[in-house]
Parts: sequence; C-alpha cells; structure tokens
Amino acid sequence: MTKQQEKDRIDIIGDLKEKIGEGPPPEDFRLMGRIRRISALYVKKMNKILQQKFGSDCGEYDVLGTINWRTRENERITPGQLAKTTILSSSSPALTNRLNRLETKGLVHRDRTTADRRLVLIGLTPEGRKMAQEMDAVYDQFLKQYLKQLKNKEKDDLAGLLRKLILCFDKE
Repeated sequence: MTKQQEKDRIDIIGDLKEKIGEGPPPEDFRLMGRIRRISALYVKKMNKILQQKFGSDCGEYDVLGTINWRTRENERITPGQLAKTTILSSSSPALTNRLNRLETKGLVHRDRTTADRRLVLIGLTPEGRKMAQEMDAVYDQFLKQYLKQLKNKEKDDLAGLLRKLILCFDKE
C-alpha cells in the first residue's frame, strides 16, 4: 500500500464492519463516512482559525461572505435570497440566529422597506464588508493549504461527483 493509499479511520471501521457483515455495503459506508469526516474536520479547523482571527465561525462567515458576494456597497438582500445562496445556513432559525449575532457585532444591518414594512432587507456595514473580505483571504489560504495535494482535474472530478450527490439529497 502506497502513502496515498494509506488506511484512514474510515477504512479501519469499514474493514471491521465488512468482516462481521454488518451495516451498509462497504463502499457506501466508506463514501459517506469520508464525506462526514471531511466535513467535521473542515468545520473544526476553519472554526478554530475564524475564532482566533475574527471571533467568528463558519456559519457567520457563510452569511457575511454570501451577503458580500451578492451585494455591492449600500445594496441589500432579502432573507429569502440569502437563505437560498448560503452553504450552511439553510434553516430560517439558524439564519436568524446568525443574523442576530452579526447585527449585535455591528457587521450587518436589517432594514424594513417603506413600501412594505413586512419586507426586511439585509446589508453589510462597512465593518462587515471589510471583515468578509478579510475572511475570504484567510479562507483562500486555508483552501490552498489543504487542497494542494489534489490536481485541478481531480478537484473538478470530485466536485462534480459530490454535486450529483448533493442534488440527490437536496431533492427531498
């Protein structure tokens, strides 16, 4: 077994499950186990970095970054538009909680329109836009560090396969 084929904890658990004949098919277990493991490792490492540098976490970066990418200075976005384009914050309560924390920190503002007081628009404060851009730079470095061992074609292939899987889960 080469260094690239070195066993990870998913292989070890999968081998045990396969040996005793329990659980899902080994290839299914290994695939979903690796997706769950990489997600947990990513969130843990990224949260630590964001907490140290910004006093924030992945969920808040998701919201700040999305607003930053979707708007220009002084533009605003509806909560529905925001929810449809964030990666982590898809549920209304989670998004509301994140927005509350970001508003308390002075990074976002919520305004009601004069035409329809029910409509809320969300925008970044100058501090929020600056922080989102600084977080983007940190995130870019993070990705370069952890994805450098993959070739561009491998990244594209993996992203395409994961997209197929995400679309299956998103249908329900």
